[in-house]
Amino acid sequence: MLIRRTCQPFRNLVPGLPLAVAALLSWPQALEAGPTDDTGERTRVSVAIEELARSAFAGDPEASYHLGTFLALHSRGGDDLVAAEKYLRFAAEHDHAEAQHGLGMLLIGNEESDDRVDEGLYWLGSAVTQGDALSAVVLGRLYQYGMHGVPQDLCLAEDWYEVGAMLGLNPPAGYLAHMSAEHPESC
Repeated sequence: MLIRRTCQPFRNLVPGLPLAVAALLSWPQALEAGPTDDTGERTRVSVAIEELARSAFAGDPEASYHLGTFLALHSRGGDDLVAAEKYLRFAAEHDHAEAQHGLGMLLIGNEESDDRVDEGLYWLGSAVTQGDALSAVVLGRLYQYGMHGVPQDLCLAEDWYEVGAMLGLNPPAGYLAHMSAEHPESC
């Protein structure tokens, strides 16, 4: 069963916000094209970031998710990652499944401490409870190979793959077959 988020769609909250997200998505191509004048891509990206920030500050989880994801993907250092975590955390705490997945990945990939890895596992699990099959598969892979400070546990890996399959993601079946061939003594 898929649990739907209760937050209002972001496109209804701020006029022009879908355009802001579209401008953010085209930002890497603008950087590859080189410097532009004041009417070029970078200005649209700045406007898009401002609109997302305004919506995020107003308490919109969807805008917080998009802004946090943008900052995480285009981070130039520690401050960007701290801000990305802040925005993703806000959206995740408001039951935004994609933000829960992103925050989980950010925390696990950071590997600063076991506490952050444990919190990352918590957020990935929260995303799964909302029907996010990809988070289940990620958890399966983490436990199968014991990556990023997550202890190897083939039984848990198998369980997470099965959850991913129940949620409708076909690749976990292939992972299960591969894992059975690799470790016939597993659960």
